[in-house]
Amino acid sequence: MSFPASYCIFVCLCLIGAGGLFAFSAVRRGQLKAALTGFMLALPLGYAAAKAGYLCFRFLPQLARWGASALVLPRVDSFSFVCGCAGVTLALTLGARMNRVKAGDILNAFAPYGAALIACFRMAELWLGTLGAGALLPNGHWAAGTFLALPNSWGEWHWAVCVPEAAFALFCAALAMTVWKRRDDRFARMVLCLCCGQMLFELLRTNTASWHFIRTEQLWCTVMLAAFSVTALVHSRRWLPLCLTVLLLALNAYLQFALDKPELLTAVLPASLHPWTEQNIKPVCYTGFILTSVGLWLAARQSLKGIYSPSLNIRTITS
Repeated sequence: MSFPASYCIFVCLCLIGAGGLFAFSAVRRGQLKAALTGFMLALPLGYAAAKAGYLCFRFLPQLARWGASALVLPRVDSFSFVCGCAGVTLALTLGARMNRVKAGDILNAFAPYGAALIACFRMAELWLGTLGAGALLPNGHWAAGTFLALPNSWGEWHWAVCVPEAAFALFCAALAMTVWKRRDDRFARMVLCLCCGQMLFELLRTNTASWHFIRTEQLWCTVMLAAFSVTALVHSRRWLPLCLTVLLLALNAYLQFALDKPELLTAVLPASLHPWTEQNIKPVCYTGFILTSVGLWLAARQSLKGIYSPSLNIRTITS
């Protein structure tokens, strides 16, 4: 399936709106040229990174099916959303460096507009068939026919997971504009918050790219979270964020296995809880997924303290 015209028009309007607001904010800071350079680079680099992130784990099957055109074919299910965001980040960084502006200043200024754009892209998935769909709805469910559900080719309805994803991105944008507005790590907080949320939302999607049994979008979020934890360890010798991140990611993976094989979970529980756990395996596992996502966010905040804390600058100067 290729991108429909309604999707392209909506996305273009969102890009124009976000780009205009970003440029207006850059004028006040005297960074218009750097902002425009980065924003113009964002489209090609974001596209290339999104395609490369998908093909990184699906190259051979896609090559066998589509041939060399798989490298550039604009199919809706052949992109990595997380890697596309990474490509946009790279573009803004390059735009700042090319104009001798601190990359952190440009990225922090872009944070609320970037989160709002992510919300727009998620909402636009309502035009992309069942790409943003979740679990199948029972017949006659109240959500069928509303913007909270997506139809398939058989006339059945699925939960539209892209809608809560968009709402969460808007929540992150609101935080970036208010609570995190004057923080040096505003962009980093926005990125990590979105990654922690996506660890949960990706499990609700039924149409998602996977490598063997691993969901690739979760894998890229894991890489992002681990990178910040390792950076905190290198810069400030904080072991806690890395240990917590590894532990929570392992627990998340364990619960994903337990969702298909309940005996993995009952094996570590008292025998008296086995019947109840087997009957309620989905609520138990999804509660665990929510708690691990919250825990990953708390670990990410500790990583940011190790990277951006004032004591780090003092230690660097005195060493």
